[in-house]
Amino acid sequence: EGIEIHLVKENTILSDNSKSHEKFIHGIKVLMAKNYIDNLSEEVKKGMLQKATQGEYPGKPPYGYKRKKGEKEIYVVSDEAQFVRRAFELYSNGFKSLDNVIEELYSEGYRYRQNHPKIRKSMLSKMLMNIFYTGDFMFSGVFYKGKHSAIISKEMYNKVQKAFKKDNKPDTILKHHFLFSGLMTCPKCGSAIVGQIKKGKYIYYSCSDKTKNCPNRKIYVRQEKIEKVFEAAIKNVEISTEQKEAMIIALKESYKDESAFYAEEIERLRKQSDILQSRIDKLYTDKLDGIITEEFWAEKHNEWNNELSILLRKMEMNRNANKDYMDLGIKLLELVENLYSRYISLSQEEKEKTLKIIFQNFYLDGENAGYTYKKPFNSIAEGVICSKWWEAMDSNHRPYAYQAYALTT
Repeated sequence: EGIEIHLVKENTILSDNSKSHEKFIHGIKVLMAKNYIDNLSEEVKKGMLQKATQGEYPGKPPYGYKRKKGEKEIYVVSDEAQFVRRAFELYSNGFKSLDNVIEELYSEGYRYRQNHPKIRKSMLSKMLMNIFYTGDFMFSGVFYKGKHSAIISKEMYNKVQKAFKKDNKPDTILKHHFLFSGLMTCPKCGSAIVGQIKKGKYIYYSCSDKTKNCPNRKIYVRQEKIEKVFEAAIKNVEISTEQKEAMIIALKESYKDESAFYAEEIERLRKQSDILQSRIDKLYTDKLDGIITEEFWAEKHNEWNNELSILLRKMEMNRNANKDYMDLGIKLLELVENLYSRYISLSQEEKEKTLKIIFQNFYLDGENAGYTYKKPFNSIAEGVICSKWWEAMDSNHRPYAYQAYALTT
């Protein structure tokens, strides 16, 4: 309370008394920064994907395999591989549970790790479902043919997957879409909140109680009561057409500063790329003149060209970000314009998508439901609650970043 954040480059001060449109615009900038980081992350993922298409697993190999530091090749660890093979063999007959396999492995003298001689049930289950042991692998949900050696045959792997179906309960078909199932958690024990139909028509939600000792385990809440909480929260971020137009004007003013920032960043990156290009050109001349060896030329040529490619991609990302800044702001304002009237007419699936866009950290604590607004919707909510949402908030106004609402009233 009473803290001020000074953003020197943007000539902005954020505090409890900042105007709502200033908080909203700051939220837009936070989203744009996250988008920029996500784009950089995608470049890393592209490199990993390229490795995967060549049959090289880009992640850390599972138990039974090792990769030497700085090397691409994955090799089999013989003693760990024996443990893996025996685990698959024991479970493949379909008559043993995971607990039976754990005990039998231990009694036969197999040891998982020095500090955990008996493998945990969750780890054994994960091991037995991992296709990596057949010489192939999954990466980002896609199947790839691997270059590493197989520890078990594909036939053995398939037998084990069939055994899993015998050992576990059969899959149930979800006949009803419960709006809040899988969306909310219980803050007391961390379990998922699940829905159920009672008397053939009433939907109730309660804690699934994975701990078997949660104080919320026998508290059931009607869906209509939870819906009222989120409908009220939706109203808090709804804006009128007039308010949207006022915010677009503020957004356009901010866009001028944002454009200048991206222009500076592009110029900085251009200078770096020019320096690299000069180095690459000189390197080629030095090779032709015999000043450097062919090997040194190849090493530095690849290194600097990779750096140059990254710089050029960053420049393009900044150009796109400059354009996306305004587009994103307007899309967000269009989303919340007259939102409530649109929300109440949506299907259950569409409502769930909308809730996920606006909120996070959903919870049901006994009969109290709560959530956190995502940025910049928290700033919009703060503004809409005020009689003049574009004016400064009352310093005594309770913040809306984290709210809980009693459902009993």
